[in-house]
Amino acid sequence: MTSPGPPSPAAPPAPHRAAQALARLGRSHLVRSRLAEALVVYSLALVAGQVVFLGQFGPTLWPLAQAYWMFLFVAWAGMRLGLAGTAILLGLVAVQAGWGMWLRVGFFAHDLRYAGGLGYLSFIAILSLVGMALAYYLERLRRQLTSRHRRAQARRRRREQAQRQLLVSELHHRIKNNLQGISGVLQALGQRHPELAEPMTEVTGQVQSIALLYGLQGHSHDSPLPLCELTREVAAGVGALWGVTVRLQLPSPLPPCQLHPREAMPVALILHELILNAIKHGGRAQQDVMVTAQVASNSAAAPQEICLSISNPGHWPAPGQPRQQQTGLELVAALMPRSGATLVRSQQGDRAVARLCLRPPVLQAIPTPQEPYAFVKHPSGG
Repeated sequence: MTSPGPPSPAAPPAPHRAAQALARLGRSHLVRSRLAEALVVYSLALVAGQVVFLGQFGPTLWPLAQAYWMFLFVAWAGMRLGLAGTAILLGLVAVQAGWGMWLRVGFFAHDLRYAGGLGYLSFIAILSLVGMALAYYLERLRRQLTSRHRRAQARRRRREQAQRQLLVSELHHRIKNNLQGISGVLQALGQRHPELAEPMTEVTGQVQSIALLYGLQGHSHDSPLPLCELTREVAAGVGALWGVTVRLQLPSPLPPCQLHPREAMPVALILHELILNAIKHGGRAQQDVMVTAQVASNSAAAPQEICLSISNPGHWPAPGQPRQQQTGLELVAALMPRSGATLVRSQQGDRAVARLCLRPPVLQAIPTPQEPYAFVKHPSGG
């Protein structure tokens, strides 16, 4: 049974695309609103400059043609348009006032003749100092508030994440305890009814594998699960349940790899069924079941894969084997991930071998190595 190749990269989910569109819309709306406000400020300042510095509208508005009006627009720009917007406005005011002084009209009509332009220079210097100082102070204050807000959000997210991990860990622990209780009930039922002992043992092993997975997830929270640790624990559980020594052999060094959280449950049950199948068909009688992990080369799209070979003395059933004797293999076929997993059955001499190869997206690379070699034995075994 061979799964199809890795799927093409999927598009972002609809809620994520909608959030991105709303963010872009909000930014564009903010830019448009600031641009409109800047145009209003510059337009009003230019009109006021025509009256104050160039003497437009003659004596009609002469009582109001005072230079202090420019402080109003510079303060507006400093509070709303930032340093760049304020600098642009100051440049416009300087050009208008200087042009009026050169033409000897408006507020600075006599400044060049009697003061050599000192009044104009003093006004522009003071106006620039006030405007730029205000813009700089408010810009720095906004940045501090933004940084403070982001730090507060980060602290809140860390607290929420820690609380969530604690709740998830407690939930997994309780599920594990409940499943272990169910496993004990099933074992007791099998002991009271010897005719049901074998099917009850199989169901008990499945429940224990699920409980084992929840126990591992309780320690690792939402992080991926180490494949070798899961294999070791499943092999130990199945071997202890059936009284068989399961040998687990790993290469040295083993490339670090973990299971994707969504694929951990199916992979755990697949390993359980394959090891159980090896135990029932020759491994239990001869106390000989081996699980070997190997690194196999792969294509450029997927740099490497881990192959787990489960072998036992015996032969695979013939194609016409009765259906009830292949129930475990049918369950394995139903649990196989659609991509990132391959199962091949082969006969190597007098040993039946099931080779389970896992690769991304079922696998995820991690930086920590695993132990090179280990044996998993029944507690009462040698």
